[in-house]
Amino acid sequence: VYGEITQHDVKVLELSALKGVFEDVVDETVSYVNAPLFAQERGVEVRLTTSSESPDHRNVVTVRGTLSSGEEV
Repeated sequence: VYGEITQHDVKVLELSALKGVFEDVVDETVSYVNAPLFAQERGVEVRLTTSSESPDHRNVVTVRGTLSSGEEV
């Protein structure tokens, strides 16, 4: 997460990304509350990085994932 948005609590962006990932993966209802638990149970490492600097845009949110094969998506 980059830019002016980092002046605010951006944890909800991480929760939103996790919820989006697991909604199509698990049979249970996924919420902002239990999404981190689904990640933990599956050994998914989550890292939220922020910087107030964003040279090209006012705000930028990037979500990246690495598959078990090492491929980045």
